[in-house]
Amino acid sequence: MNRQHLHRRIAMGTLILGLSALVPGTGTQADDLIGHGGRGGYQNPLAFPAGALPYGASLAEWQALDWQSYMAKPYDPEACVLGPVGRFGSTHDVLHLNVSLGTPVEYTCTIPTGTALLVPVLTTMYLCPLTCGPGTIAPNGTVEELASAANADIDLVSRLEVEIDGRLLPGLFGYRTTSPAFFGDAVPGNVLDPLVVGPYGPAVAAGYYVMLQPLPAGDHAIRVLGVLGDPPIYEFLSLFNLTVGPGPAELTTGTVPVAESTWGAVKSLFK
Repeated sequence: MNRQHLHRRIAMGTLILGLSALVPGTGTQADDLIGHGGRGGYQNPLAFPAGALPYGASLAEWQALDWQSYMAKPYDPEACVLGPVGRFGSTHDVLHLNVSLGTPVEYTCTIPTGTALLVPVLTTMYLCPLTCGPGTIAPNGTVEELASAANADIDLVSRLEVEIDGRLLPGLFGYRTTSPAFFGDAVPGNVLDPLVVGPYGPAVAAGYYVMLQPLPAGDHAIRVLGVLGDPPIYEFLSLFNLTVGPGPAELTTGTVPVAESTWGAVKSLFK
């Protein structure tokens, strides 16, 4: 099985960002920089708390919805945001930040005012029939086996960071989730094609998700970093230059390798 496909977005600096304590020697824990429970005097008001029910669903349920949405459409690597994953009210969408699948990327795009952003800091997923049956990760095809495999991957997360307009979100390791079992129909061209096309399930995902409330109108910079393993097995960095304003989302404005962008020096800070 191609596990790189299953370890999507390690924008780690994008979304595999390691939500537990940072590995000693790799940097400062986000709680120390920003303060969790007031230690640093800052709590980012744009992110829902880990135990909240943003727009009526838990982050674990949003994780399942996100994967279902992710596989129900052809994957566009140049899309800044994907979705909608869901909707709240009568007109506002929940869009998904399209974090890196491996190569560091930078996006520039516009999203409508009132859009909520679902950030898959780091997530992995196992599903039947691909990973079920004799000789696979889930020989009996049970939900428990799938959940155990997904969480074994997430246990390896060593670093997580999400930064919005220069502010690191606190307490990311408290955002760990395991999705309920879910089913779906993977279309041709989805992110796991040709490994998975057609009906699938049960599936279980695990990882770290953050739901951002709608950003104020104007320009915003979001950086997502995630690292799996110590020493790193995977390292993902995604950078988003967003303009929030009226009108439809500009979903396909292209990606730029970080090494060729103005953010190029950022990745070196997390080696």
